[in-house]
Amino acid sequence: MLWIWGNLLHGAWAVASTGTPADTSASALQWALPVEANPDKPLTQTKFSGPRPGLWLEVNALQKVLVPADGTLLYAGGLSSSQTGFVIGHPNGWISLIASPMSWERTAGIAVGAVVRQGQELAVVRGGRAEILRQLNWSVFKLDEAPLRQELMALVPDAGEAAAAIRDLLFARLLQLPAVNAKGLLGLGSLQLGLNAGNNLEDCTVRFVGVQMPCRSAEQQDFLLPVGVHKLEVQSGRVFKSTNTTVHFISLTDTIVQNIEKDDRNNYLATAYAIDRSELKADSSDSQAQAQAQAQAQALKLEQDRQVAAAENLKRQKEAETLAQAQALKLEQDRQLAAAENLKRQKEAEALAQAQALKLEQDRQLAAAESLKRQKEAEALAKAQALKLEQERQLAAAENLKRQKEAEALAKAQALKLEQDRQLAAAESLKRQKEAEALAQERLAQEARQRDAQEILRVNAELSKLKEQLSQIQAQKAPALDVPVSANDARTGMRRALIMGNDAYKEVAVLQNARSDARAMSKTLGRLGFEVSTHLDLTERGMKEAIRTFKSQIRGGDEVVVFFAGHGVQLGATNYLLPVDIRGQSEDQVRDEAIPLQRLLDDFQDTKARFALAIIDACRDNPFKTAGRAIGGRGLASTSAATGQMVMFSAGTGQQALDRLGPQDREPHGLFTRVLLKEIDKPGVSIERLVRNVRNEVARLSKTVGHEQVPAVYDQTLGDFFFRP
Repeated sequence: MLWIWGNLLHGAWAVASTGTPADTSASALQWALPVEANPDKPLTQTKFSGPRPGLWLEVNALQKVLVPADGTLLYAGGLSSSQTGFVIGHPNGWISLIASPMSWERTAGIAVGAVVRQGQELAVVRGGRAEILRQLNWSVFKLDEAPLRQELMALVPDAGEAAAAIRDLLFARLLQLPAVNAKGLLGLGSLQLGLNAGNNLEDCTVRFVGVQMPCRSAEQQDFLLPVGVHKLEVQSGRVFKSTNTTVHFISLTDTIVQNIEKDDRNNYLATAYAIDRSELKADSSDSQAQAQAQAQAQALKLEQDRQVAAAENLKRQKEAETLAQAQALKLEQDRQLAAAENLKRQKEAEALAQAQALKLEQDRQLAAAESLKRQKEAEALAKAQALKLEQERQLAAAENLKRQKEAEALAKAQALKLEQDRQLAAAESLKRQKEAEALAQERLAQEARQRDAQEILRVNAELSKLKEQLSQIQAQKAPALDVPVSANDARTGMRRALIMGNDAYKEVAVLQNARSDARAMSKTLGRLGFEVSTHLDLTERGMKEAIRTFKSQIRGGDEVVVFFAGHGVQLGATNYLLPVDIRGQSEDQVRDEAIPLQRLLDDFQDTKARFALAIIDACRDNPFKTAGRAIGGRGLASTSAATGQMVMFSAGTGQQALDRLGPQDREPHGLFTRVLLKEIDKPGVSIERLVRNVRNEVARLSKTVGHEQVPAVYDQTLGDFFFRP
């Protein structure tokens, strides 16, 4: 006889689909075991007294859990308070539920919604003692509800008690769906052996061809076998195989032959079996007595087995009734939980509606306030523009008066020159006349010739004097040039300074030296005669108010200095000065909340200050480079200055300004400010010389620590300026 033992490797369990394109049944898909098969051990299933869907496989430690068929991962995580696993969606509305009462040794970390392939690893069974078997359930359901599939994908594992209640209710609904025969999808039948302690059966050992494994008493074992004929030998102890009311005991050296085949309902069943007994070596004289004794023992054993079976049936009936009652109670609890959840959601929806209505009212009030603010800003802008137009008109009138006076002076000079030319022509004519008379009177006496010569010398002297006067007149005709105003010229305005230093930033990197730099600059300029306005750690509103107040104090002819120490950033071609409450979650937000440097310069141009100097010590590293994605870049961009203005940055374009010259540097000020303070306090140094000295010294000191920092200057000033004349 040919004995067939199925290959238990994973690939041998796969069943190719034989359905047509219109076949939407589960058997039309390609299925395989959801675990990595062990070639050294037959596959076994745990048996339960009550009905439970799917396969309950016994698995070993560190055994891999695999995808049973192609599909999409719908859920991964806790399935109930005591279960964890995966839900996979397959074509035609079929889903797989893979669950276990244990946690995993590890999971593959596949994202929900990702496509998975048959045989792809999902997880690894929990480790520990290898001899202890673990349980793994695999069930296949038909899911025609699209909302239930969407709820599965939207479910978040471990999201609190409320989410756990929703999860338990969702999987309770899932388990109420009709399940298909999972063994039939894989083409598996079973060989069941009874191991009941009531029959005084000992632990046993059975052997398939080449594979020996233990049995356990007080349980039922279900060996899963592919289609074919299989042989099992008893190595120790004994088991029993029952069909209806007939019970056959298989003891040491006995062999059971089991046939697995498919019936007309597509189920794979153990349809027939036989028992091969070993030959008994006994005297023929005792054979009849032994046969009678054996028959009596078998009859007694059959009666005992019948009573055990009746007790077992009664036990199962009571367990089924208890399970039905528990399921009914669970359904009622689920209904109450769903009602409570619906009430909770209704209250949450009402609270959300109230919050939205309140938010709309707040937005309306905010919009009205913003509209009023813009209206006032527009009125202020209109007044400023009207004032600027009036100033330009007065300037144009003064320019016209100047040109009129220059034209009158030029006309007078031209008339004087014509008169001088006439006199010169008359003198020249007289000279020629006298020369002619001298030639005609050559014969006159020597005295007459000498007198005539003296007269010629006198006329020549007058002629030279007239030429000299003509040269002076011509020199006076040249256009008058604008003469730069020196530091010694009398000033008609005040010396004013606005000092701002921001250290305590709330959302970006905090600085250390900005406030001390601002205090030192304020003290130095105050000592040099400036009217100083000092502000530290300004918010957006505070910066705008400080700038607006300072601008309103400036008068025409004033000398103005603005100093800012803090964070700055370049967005496109525009430089922005950052208040301490800047958030910087996007470039648009930075543009709304920061102070554009160019607008500050334009404001000071409107004041007609004689001299305006903006000193910006804000070229530090990009404060936003670690917030999600970087906003702006390192340093500040080049800028433009209007006539009469000078802008000075602590570093050039793309460069970083240093706060310290290494860890041993104990100076309380940044590199740029400490050099600038020393130069400001030197007497008789013009602004051009001061800028050159600061640039050279900062560049020299930064190179000593391997860094490049050269302050940038943008100069459109006229005349000289001295901090300390």
